[in-house]
This record gives sequence, C-alpha cells and structure tokens, in this order.
Amino acid sequence: MAFSRMTRYAAIAAAAALALAGCARAGDDGEGTDGAGGNGSENTETYIAPGTYKQDEDGGEPVKGGTLTYAEYAETRSLDPTKTIPTASSGGNSLYAVYDVLVRYNHETGEYDPRLAESVEPNDDFTEWTVKLRPDVKFSDGTDLNADAVLGSVGYYLQNQGYDLGVIYPLWEGIEKTDDLTVVFKLKDSWATFNDMLGRGMGFIMAPAAYAGGPDAFEPIGAGAFTLDNYAPGESMTFRANPNYWDGEPNIETLRWVWLGSDETKVESFNSGSVQGGYIRKPGLIKDLRADGVPGQVTLQNNGNLLMLNAADGRPLANEKVRRAIALAIDPSIIYDRAHDGNGMPGNHLFATASKWHNADAEVNAYDPEAATALVEEAKAEGFDGKIGYFGLEDPTAREEAMVIMAQLEAVGLEIEMEMSRSVADFTSKLFIEKNYDLGKAAVQVTENDPYQNLYSVYHSQSAANVLSNNDPEMDALIEELRATPMSDEEAVKDVTKRIEEHYQQTVPSVTLGGNAPMMFWSKDVYGVVVGNEDMIDFSKAWIKQ
Repeated sequence: MAFSRMTRYAAIAAAAALALAGCARAGDDGEGTDGAGGNGSENTETYIAPGTYKQDEDGGEPVKGGTLTYAEYAETRSLDPTKTIPTASSGGNSLYAVYDVLVRYNHETGEYDPRLAESVEPNDDFTEWTVKLRPDVKFSDGTDLNADAVLGSVGYYLQNQGYDLGVIYPLWEGIEKTDDLTVVFKLKDSWATFNDMLGRGMGFIMAPAAYAGGPDAFEPIGAGAFTLDNYAPGESMTFRANPNYWDGEPNIETLRWVWLGSDETKVESFNSGSVQGGYIRKPGLIKDLRADGVPGQVTLQNNGNLLMLNAADGRPLANEKVRRAIALAIDPSIIYDRAHDGNGMPGNHLFATASKWHNADAEVNAYDPEAATALVEEAKAEGFDGKIGYFGLEDPTAREEAMVIMAQLEAVGLEIEMEMSRSVADFTSKLFIEKNYDLGKAAVQVTENDPYQNLYSVYHSQSAANVLSNNDPEMDALIEELRATPMSDEEAVKDVTKRIEEHYQQTVPSVTLGGNAPMMFWSKDVYGVVVGNEDMIDFSKAWIKQ
C-alpha cells in the first residue's frame, strides 16, 4: 500500500505528537485508589496518585434516559478519524462515541479488553496480529461490520494519513482477510504493543458508506454506542443513543459536548450543575475536586512538561555543552512553587517518580548552577554568543513559568530572548512545522501502557514527528528495543527504560520539568464511565442516578 503526501502528514503529526504544555499534578487527599498505578512520590502532599477514583457508594441498577453534558478539553472539528487526533484532549471522545474500537485499554488490569474484536492474538515474535471480529455487529446504517469493512476502513485511514501513520508506516507490511470475521495485521518487525493502535485511530472502524464519497463528502457512520445528532461549531456537539448498538442500547439518551475554555470555567460550571463532567489539567483544581470526593480517572503522562531543544545545525543548541548547561541550570521545583503554588510533580526524570517505569538509580541532570555556568563559559570561549530564543504559548501560568525559567538561565550567563504566542495555530506552525525555535515549551505524553509510541514520535531520528533535529542512532536502537519488549515483562521493560533514561540524560535532547496527570472527572450521580486508550472515555454503559 502506497502512502502519499507524507510531507503534509509530517507537519500534522509533528504538531499533534507534542501536546501543548499544561502541567497537571494535584495535591494528594490521602485517599486510596482503585487500580492506581505507580510507586507514589516523595512529595505525596502535592499530587493526586494516578488511578481510578470511584464513587463512595454503589449506584444501584442502571437507569435509562437523560442527558450528560461534558466539558471537553478541545473542540472536535471533524468526525473523520483521519482528521482528528485520537486522544481525550483532542477530540477522541467523539470518535469513540460514534465508532467504538477494536480493543480498549483497561487502566485497572493493564490489559486490552476486546470490543468490536472478539479477540486479538499476536504470533510469537509480534510481527503478525490476528483479529477475530464479533459476529452480528452492525454499523448504524444497518450494514455488517465484517472483515471487508475492516480492510476498507484501515485502508482509508492509512491512505488519508491518519494521525498514527507516522508510527505505523515504518513497520507496515499489510493487512489481509482470512475469513469473513478474521483479519491479520502484518508488520516488518516486532511490535509488542501494536494492539494499542487498535484501540485508537486505526481501531475506529468506519462503515463503507462513511468514506464512499471521499474525505470531502465524509459521513460519520460507525458501530459505536451513539450517532451524531447536531454540531454547532464553537458551542456544542450532541449525540443520540444508538438503539442497535452491539453491546445493548446505551442507558444515556443524549451526550452533549461543550467547550468552556479554561479549567477554572469547567470546574465552576461543574459546581453549578451545568455540566456533569470534564477534562482538566490544573493541579490545584484537581486537588480541590478530589478533596470533594469527585470521581474520575487520573492518568500519568511521563515527560508531560518540558523544554524542547532544537539541535539543528547552526542553532546554538547543536552544542551539547549548551544543552547540558540548560539542564543543570533549571530547578523544576522552583517553577512549580511559583507557577503552580507548589502543586505538581516537578522532576528531571524522563519517567516520573510515580511511573512504574521510573528508576531512582538512573543518573539525572540535577540542578547545579555552578556546573551550568562553567559549561556556558566553555561554550562562549568556543564562539557561542550566549543568546538563546525561548518560545511558548501566552497565558498567565505559561508566562509565569517562562519568567522563572528565564531567570534561572540568565543566572548562569545565558541571554534569553523571549517570544510568547497568543495563537495556537502560530505556535504550532513555528515550533512543529517551521522548526524555527531554540527553546520551545511543550509536552510529550509518554503513557504507562505504551511508552514506545511517543518516545518514537519525538526522539527517534527517523520519525516524521521529530522536531528536535537530532540524529542519534543509539537512542534509535534503544527505542526499537523497547518496541519489541512485551509490557507484561516488566523487569525487561524497566531495564530498557532505564537505559533510555540514562542516554536521554547524557545527550539532553530535551529538558524534563515534570510529569502531567490530567483528570477526567464526572458527577457523583454518574456511574458506569470507563476510560480507555489515551484517556478516551466510553459512555456506552454509563447512566445517571435519579
């Protein structure tokens, strides 16, 4: 299968792979969690542990009917899976409602539960993945979801450069039908977490009629629990229950997304009762919600707050001494103290303290302003003029962070030229497409269940989404080793991630400031909500207690 317009895709993938920076760690309320992951933190009073936070009491028998209004993080501009990034913070919840997925990641068990697929099995070396589909599943237009439909949907997704193509394409061998309910995905090399791809972009199976007229005439027809009812751009998107859903008619009659802007506004609307849930990143607000016993899911995103370092030839950060000086000049705890009132999980580790892949023995670039000053002086003696540009998004928290970072860098002899953008589009273009930056404030959301994907996207030199302009064969080899390592073999994964961490600290492709931990929350009267891959929410079994 040939793929066209790769240059355009690379720009889109680069912009999407790095979520705009938003620190999210909240104060611990001291409660336990159901299915919480990680090893805790040395500063447990400053964050909420990742995990599933359930209601205090059983909701009883599910109730039919009602409308659930949810404050989404970002507006969904299209229900075409090739045009929407498959994460909870970028429109993925809408895709999930309409299409469902082949498999869904289970945050409590760490396994992938079958959905549209009845089973997914790899061969011994993870180069072939056999997917058996559930029988008698229908799309909302009444047509069959079978092997031919999967082949057509996957083909459309790849040909039209869905977001995950940048990770899939280098290993893609093809897909074939073996019977009416079985397809086999074939890869060029081992990929132990390929099933994660089946729970996101490529796993949203579209009906043939959805794309029959091509991308410009796309219709959102899937086999999900809901169908699109109305979209008012900038205001809301509503979905109606699909009475013929394969897993039974949903309890909730209407889902309604709204886009309220700031996290503060979302929480105010939740407290007033105008929304029944939402997605937030701000640490203090998450702390307040958990203090009130609000249920939800808190997930860990490693390397979720960092400085991107452009190491392209001719840039000041092509000099490893300057990159290392920046790493040693910054104390993340000071940034969190001043910009986040002490809430959050600051740290230098690529894999955060709360991560199950964290290794406390890995040597990191700890705060050392004297060593940083010496490195800057050495670089200046070799011709470096001491000037570095800083580029970030304009908002009060981001500006406060930027001012603290600038002060720390200037204290070791660097001269910082700051530029803040009010436009997300301009920020995206300059940082990810033009790659016209020195220091860029962004985030890499390296998940616990599949750390390979975004490590490849950002740090592998052959990735279309790599905006660091680095060429590091040793890092490439480590990431490829991780790709072939089963997540079930935690000791082996931790060995690889430790070596990735140590190499990351030695070569300094970016500077980690801390981890993110967003919260997907909902009312105490809402039950049956399930969070899956990339924090996308499944409302198919949810109900509202009367």
